[in-house]
Amino acid sequence: MDVIENYEIKLDELKKHFDSNDWETLSKEPNGIQQMLGISDAALERFYTIGCKLLEERRWEDARDVFRFLTLLNPFVHNFWMGLGIGEQTSGNYEQAGIAYVMGEATDPDDPVVHANAYQCYLALGDTVLAERSFKRALKSCERCGNEELRENLINYKANMAK
Repeated sequence: MDVIENYEIKLDELKKHFDSNDWETLSKEPNGIQQMLGISDAALERFYTIGCKLLEERRWEDARDVFRFLTLLNPFVHNFWMGLGIGEQTSGNYEQAGIAYVMGEATDPDDPVVHANAYQCYLALGDTVLAERSFKRALKSCERCGNEELRENLINYKANMAK
């Protein structure tokens, strides 16, 4: 397993941001919090890689924690929300996963996987209205991007759930 180096948050630098009132500006920038804490893009990439490895190893809670951290540092990265959603969903936290997938939809509304995963979460929660909405969006996204395999899987999944 890769190791992520320890990061020291420099309190004097953080205080400088708060004192200069640029917290509001930094929190609205795509990577403002990341900048404020002095975490490089390369370090974020290492965190992401480790989060993906944790998902592959089925270490759902550890992966979820990594992706929570990543979404805090830069909430505009679609893959961070997808990783968080997968971590939450596989842990059985369907409501939290649904929230992550809503954010994933906001960052990339054309990704059919975000809609397909949300569909499964809403079914698990018993919300048939949101499930049907996500199902339809997933099918439309599959058609737009040509992902016939996912489209067929969704149709089969829905048919099996109806039995």
